[in-house]
Amino acid sequence: MDEGWTAKQVKLLGVAYPLKAGWIERAVGQPISERNLKKFLALRNSSKLMRKRARKAAMQHTAVACDGADNRPTAQ
Repeated sequence: MDEGWTAKQVKLLGVAYPLKAGWIERAVGQPISERNLKKFLALRNSSKLMRKRARKAAMQHTAVACDGADNRPTAQ
């Protein structure tokens, strides 16, 4: 999922899982109950999702390059 939404969150939006192309366009404008909205928002900081986002951020900020002398990778 593009923004890291969980399958549970997407299902609360009334979207079938696994996702298929165009799912966002179909979901936009669809009604969502207050109960499902609260569940959706409660899941946004779930530990699994937070770990996934942390890993993604760490990967984006860690570059590997060779130092030139012996071609061993060095973190930058």
